[in-house]
Amino acid sequence: VKAKSFTSITGTAAGTKVSSVQVSVRRIDKKKEKKGVCFFLGATGRMQPFRAPAKSCAGPLVAINATGTKSWMVGVAPKAKPGKYVVSARAIGSGGTSAWATQTITVKR
Repeated sequence: VKAKSFTSITGTAAGTKVSSVQVSVRRIDKKKEKKGVCFFLGATGRMQPFRAPAKSCAGPLVAINATGTKSWMVGVAPKAKPGKYVVSARAIGSGGTSAWATQTITVKR
């Protein structure tokens, strides 16, 4: 994915009467993570620092609500830094909460 075109993340959710979708986006920054600081996408669409418990950034520690349900979207502020991002999403509905589906993407200049 090219940085200038990385303006949103979209997906589809399956399940019984999906009422919402939660999304977690973490930018991998090994130097900062060694110090217990992770960067997650906030509700404003910008990456924000987050102090990790036990100095571990593993797992979706910060989640935001996506727009839409069966087809969903979260906005990403322009000029996302190049690097690797871990994107996780899960659906919430009358059938319960699904497990996190996770994928790593690389953003290039």
